Amino acid sequence: MFKKVKLFSLLFIGALALGILVAGCGQETPEVKTEIASPRNLVCKGIVYSNYFAGPSYDQYHVIGPVAGAIVSLVGDYETKSAVTNANGEYVLENIKYGYYRIEATKEGYQRGKVFLYIESAVPDGAIFTEDIDMWINPVMRSVSPLPYSTIETDAVFNVTFNKPMDTTTVRPRLVSAGVRTFAAGDTVSVSTAWSENDTVLTITPTSSLLPNEIYRLYLGLNEFADVKDKEGYKLASSTSTSYGIPVEEDGNVIENNDYFTYYTA
Repeated sequence: MFKKVKLFSLLFIGALALGILVAGCGQETPEVKTEIASPRNLVCKGIVYSNYFAGPSYDQYHVIGPVAGAIVSLVGDYETKSAVTNANGEYVLENIKYGYYRIEATKEGYQRGKVFLYIESAVPDGAIFTEDIDMWINPVMRSVSPLPYSTIETDAVFNVTFNKPMDTTTVRPRLVSAGVRTFAAGDTVSVSTAWSENDTVLTITPTSSLLPNEIYRLYLGLNEFADVKDKEGYKLASSTSTSYGIPVEEDGNVIENNDYFTYYTA
């Protein structure tokens, strides 16, 4: 009797162990995740420089020097930071994260400067990245109204806004008929001009009504836009390329045109 009970116990324990083993074979092995720590204490620094174009080609640009008091903004995947350049034009952005960034420098009277930065996740802690930024001091047109190539009334008034005070003696507006729709080819319309107190906004008013159903071209300088200068003597940047006129370097709210503005009267 004792032997039978012992044998039954052994068989039961064996069956139980086999069941546990079979059940265990059906379970998945827990996944072990390993996360790589993000780099810390990353720094981006550099110098903001002022430049200007003396002529239309890139070999006619000159470096003036560092720009103090420029606002440098870093905008990226995970964060936004800003700094102000010191007397030597230097900026430092600390404790930034890895990722893609756009770094912009702005200051009144300058075209916005911009560079791009990519920081990989595998860089070591405390890595330092140097990104110098160019800002162009050539003046630009921020807005023109009515919009070029639009249809205007015969009593239209024109407004041009610059980003800095202009030398008003170099701005000599001319409104000329293109003569495509009427016999008035080449006729120049007399205009009066008025400037804002800080010489940044120009208002151009024709002294007589424009002809209907006509095309007009508005010039700002005697020959081209590059004849126009600011109070410091820098030429107006308005060209879409270096092949003609002073090129615009900012890709923001800037009016680009190589020679004149075209309008159509109703």
